[in-house]
Amino acid sequence: MISIEKISKGDEKEFKKLFDQFFIPLCVFALKYVNSKEEVKDIVQGVFILFWENTPKLQDNNKIKSYLYSAVRNRCLNFIRDTKNSSQDLEILKDESFFDKNLIETETYHILEEAILTLPQRTEEVIRLSMKGLKNREIAEIMNVSENTIHSLKSIAYKRLKKILSSYYYLILIFLTN
Repeated sequence: MISIEKISKGDEKEFKKLFDQFFIPLCVFALKYVNSKEEVKDIVQGVFILFWENTPKLQDNNKIKSYLYSAVRNRCLNFIRDTKNSSQDLEILKDESFFDKNLIETETYHILEEAILTLPQRTEEVIRLSMKGLKNREIAEIMNVSENTIHSLKSIAYKRLKKILSSYYYLILIFLTN
């Protein structure tokens, strides 16, 4: 768990843990608002710089995630306001349901990605190829193994992912129904 207290006292290692944990998910989230990867990186880095310079006084460490996502959202909205003349686009993006939907989507992606990274290398490769829409036969050809091997690796992967992701069932369900 990240310690806001340590960060507020200038602990760079603790801040790096925070940065490493949230940088990519925040960038994925920001891309829902801003379509430029370079701008998104600048926005997210700006949020982290502000966080480092003025560590917020959060009573609960669990509120760090909410703070960071809200700060990125606000920075994205400011960027859109400052670079576009369309107030209609800005109003749609300000809608709380847009924020909620994209937060759920980003968090679900992050949780799934972390779960896939726990799989053995060949099993992970099979799942990633499968997620790209490839059939078992195509995956078998790419990996130069039999279709039965692919079927077995998928079965192993699904069992492990089911176990890892079981506590996130409702989040994934919400994501899939939106």
